[in-house]
Amino acid sequence: MARKKVNTKKNEPTIQQVRFEKTFKEDAIEYGTEVAVNRALPDFRDGLKPVDRRILYSMVESKFFQSKPYHKSALVVGRVMGEYHAHGDASIYDVLVRMSCFWRQQLKYIDLKGNNGNYLGRPAAASRYTEVRLDGLVDELLKRLQFGVVPFVDNYSFDKKEPTVLPIPIPALLINGAFGIASGFISSIPEHNPIEALQAFKVFCKKRKATLEDIYKVMPGPDFVLGGEIFKIEDMRQFYECGSASINVRGKTKIEKNKVIIYEVPYNLSGSILDYFENLTDLIANKKLVNAQSVTNYSDKKGVWIEVTAKNKDVVKDLERELYDKTALQSIKPLRFNVVNGGRPVKMNLMEYFASYKEFVLDTIKKDAQVKLEKLEHQILISSGIMTALDKIDLIIELIRNSKSNSEAIEALKSGKVTEKQFKTKTAFREAKKFSFTEEQARAIVAIQLGRLSNLSKIELIDKHNALLKEQQTLSEIIADEKKQEKVLLKDIDFFIKLFTSMGLDKRKTTISNQDFVQYKETEKVFEYNLNLDKFGYLKLLNPESKQEDSLVSKIVSSKDSIGFFSNLGNFHKFKLSDFKSHTLKDKGELLSGLIQKPSPEEYLIINSHSMLHFPETGREKNQQVFICTSDGFAKTVLAEEYNVKTRRSVGTKLNSGQEVVSAELVRDGVDFAVLVTEKGKVKKVKLSDINLYKKNTKGMSVGKLSDDRIKQVYLVGKKDKVKISGKTVPVSELKTEKLSTVFKNLK
Repeated sequence: MARKKVNTKKNEPTIQQVRFEKTFKEDAIEYGTEVAVNRALPDFRDGLKPVDRRILYSMVESKFFQSKPYHKSALVVGRVMGEYHAHGDASIYDVLVRMSCFWRQQLKYIDLKGNNGNYLGRPAAASRYTEVRLDGLVDELLKRLQFGVVPFVDNYSFDKKEPTVLPIPIPALLINGAFGIASGFISSIPEHNPIEALQAFKVFCKKRKATLEDIYKVMPGPDFVLGGEIFKIEDMRQFYECGSASINVRGKTKIEKNKVIIYEVPYNLSGSILDYFENLTDLIANKKLVNAQSVTNYSDKKGVWIEVTAKNKDVVKDLERELYDKTALQSIKPLRFNVVNGGRPVKMNLMEYFASYKEFVLDTIKKDAQVKLEKLEHQILISSGIMTALDKIDLIIELIRNSKSNSEAIEALKSGKVTEKQFKTKTAFREAKKFSFTEEQARAIVAIQLGRLSNLSKIELIDKHNALLKEQQTLSEIIADEKKQEKVLLKDIDFFIKLFTSMGLDKRKTTISNQDFVQYKETEKVFEYNLNLDKFGYLKLLNPESKQEDSLVSKIVSSKDSIGFFSNLGNFHKFKLSDFKSHTLKDKGELLSGLIQKPSPEEYLIINSHSMLHFPETGREKNQQVFICTSDGFAKTVLAEEYNVKTRRSVGTKLNSGQEVVSAELVRDGVDFAVLVTEKGKVKKVKLSDINLYKKNTKGMSVGKLSDDRIKQVYLVGKKDKVKISGKTVPVSELKTEKLSTVFKNLK
């Protein structure tokens, strides 16, 4: 329970007790919802996030239309940030650029002059270098944008109004798709072919009980600008049914001689093809793509073209499968139809989206008709006033000429307040007193120049007035009748289908299939390495031609081989070389101690120039022996083959309580003696031939009495070798060979 300490004086808050977890949860939900609604998720009605909408509205307000000159992107970004979107300029510019990129959405809203990046992944130029204006399509999409049609609210500084939604008459959310992440919410809606999406919406509007099967006939699935393939489409269609699913996508390849050519990529690689190419390069360098020899990127503005060369013609099919299986050329992506509806985040399915969107469009059509009707009725009122004035044109001209001001003439036309002096005859005076025009009519009549007023054609006025009356009737019918509104909606759909067809957007780019994943089953490849091990226990598998200068061990091995090391606690740890990646000389290598299975805090590997046991796949030495000596003076030799077991961790030797393995290394040709050194500096030289062969799970035999001393070091040496004891270099030949039963002696 959290307690807030406050002063209890009058008009000040009292102490409040709150439950922390409840308050934290409520605040987190409120924060997450706020971020989702005001920043991250698109509104289902126009398919736009707030920043997208504010950019478009600011440019409309500034009249940066297609028919106007370009303007600096930095100017647009500054206006949006200063008037509507109080966030970073970089994020605003990123969105501005995105709305100009054909590879990032089906419909471009922004016409950008300059470098807006490319689908390969190169970034756009800075905002000070590029210029923008609205794309011509926006003129058609926002033709109903005005007060009264969509809601307007105060901007963040309360000095301007901005729309909460744009009256876009097509299902833009479905066409352009959307992606956004908020706290606790994610929106991931794939893009669709514009004409297919419109036809699907048309089917929904025309058929009272339309089903998803009806929709699939005209819109079988998403369509991405860069093509590719959607496979296992039935998995993806769960997205249309329940609002969440996964989409399986992959690129397209073809084989030419010994090369696999990638000529289409999945949508998740749009804008990151250069990164994908670099990843392929790394995989080949690290031998993760075992069938690939090299990769070259020829992609340009004409399209994707990446050539991956196989090691030989026999494995080119394997390479193609490997590219799909091991790289982003084939992947699964989650889809979530999370959108903003009514000021809160919700999940929709396709039919719910169509129903809600249809309701929105019909509402905008109705409100647009209401706004137009209001303006039209004003025009009709003016028109009827002018026609009435035309019947008494001479009288009105005489009135206007003899009035001292326009306001006097307007007042006379409204109320008939005139004087005899203004007219030549009493009859004209009496007629003028009957004037009763409205304020708007009177002002319109006075505003017309006298010369033009006398030349107005009554027939023309009647025709225009009748046209206005006809339009008034049409608008009134649209307002009153939902079926009339639906006719307008369908007319809009047909218009945009025709428009998009003329723009070349009618061709589907993405293939849809029910095929399964392309999988690669790797047949085991055998590689040859130069195994290098340093004194710190770092292992590297280098090319056979490479060699580390400071290595303890340098040995040619096969990727099918295994190696093993003893630990101080008497365990034997075995490693398969196939589990290691290949290395370069610049790499640090892999620390073997970090790979010990079930290590104890005190356990470490015994590593020296002869401590590694090598188990080749073929050509094993059956009689090779290992010499093992413990700190309490027990020694033995064991056949190395005993340690060639399947488990990674096995028994190396049996130990007495509290004792450790001091030495464990291979017995080599030319090694005849073991020189044993204790912690107190005592020495003993014994013949290796006196050390018997034992099984690995035994302690071995005693090499002499130690009393309260312990063996700390062992040298396996030949007759002509030298050893370093207590800082002195001593020839082995000068050390007396002792029997196992004798005691350890001080060095003379």
